[in-house]
Amino acid sequence: MALYTSRPRYALFGHLVATANISLQLYLLHRVRPLSIGPLWQLAALVSAYLLTDFINGLVHMYMDNNDRYECIDGPLIANFHLQHKTPLYKQRNLLLVYFMESGSKVWLVCYLLLVVALQPQPR
Repeated sequence: MALYTSRPRYALFGHLVATANISLQLYLLHRVRPLSIGPLWQLAALVSAYLLTDFINGLVHMYMDNNDRYECIDGPLIANFHLQHKTPLYKQRNLLLVYFMESGSKVWLVCYLLLVVALQPQPR
C-alpha cells in the first residue's frame, strides 16, 4: 500500500477513472431521458441498470476485499481499493466528493460503462 500512497501518478489515475465513471454515467442518463418509452419504463430501465451494476459491483468488491497481492501488476489498484476501508471519509467530506473519490477505485466500471455505451443504438 505504501507504493500507492507514495506516488502521485496513482492518485491521478484514480481521479481520471472517477472522472470517466461520472462522465459516462451522466452521458447514459442523458441518452435515456429523451426515450419515448414512457416515464414508468424509463424508471424501470434505470432501476434495472442500477441493480445489475450494484450486483456486479458486489462481486468485484468481494473479490477485491479478499485480494492482497500488492506486488503484482495491478497491485496499486488493489491498494487503492483497500484504502477506501481505511479512510472513513463520510463524516469529513461532502457525500458527492466521497462518491467521486471512491469511483476512482472502480476501474472495472469504466469498462462496463463503455460497453453499455457501445451497445446503445446511435442517435439519428
